[in-house]
Parts: sequence; C-alpha cells; structure tokens
Amino acid sequence: MNSNECQTVLEGCQQVEEVACENIMVNKIAQMNTDSCVKNLIATLKEDCERQQSDLWELNKQVQIFHELFNSVHGVVNAALHGFDSLHEPKPLVKE
Repeated sequence: MNSNECQTVLEGCQQVEEVACENIMVNKIAQMNTDSCVKNLIATLKEDCERQQSDLWELNKQVQIFHELFNSVHGVVNAALHGFDSLHEPKPLVKE
C-alpha cells in the first residue's frame, strides 16, 4: 500500500468515525427528546387524573345535596298529602 492509499484509507476511517459520532449524538438527542416527551406526558396525565378526581369529589358532593333535598321535599309532599287526605275523611257524628 502506498502513501496515497494509506492517506485515503485514513481519511475514510476518519469519515466513518465522524459519521458514527454524529449518529451517536443524534441518537442521544432523540433519546433525550423521547424521555422529555414521556415525562411531560406523565405530568399531564397526573394533572388530568387529579382534576378528574376533584371533579368526581364535587359531583359526589352535589349528589349528596340532591338526595338531601329530594328527601326533604318528599317529606313535605307526604305531609301535605296526608293533610289533604285527612280533610276528605268523613268525620264521625258526635252524639250529645
């Protein structure tokens, strides 16, 4: 192998090394971007989950209030109906 051929082989090896290094850097950057995306996605999912849990807690609270109001109204309606029913009951004649 003459010096020109050695020089060409050496330059080729350097180019291969440079390309390999560039590929390694690109892969590391891509991995960092992927890791960052995954971390952001996990954070977003956590926030969504916490928000949904809060919404669910609020809905449960509203359902309890609705049940209490329903039971109160039901009691009032029953009392009113009982009152109306008692008006229609025949009153016994009182003997003096």
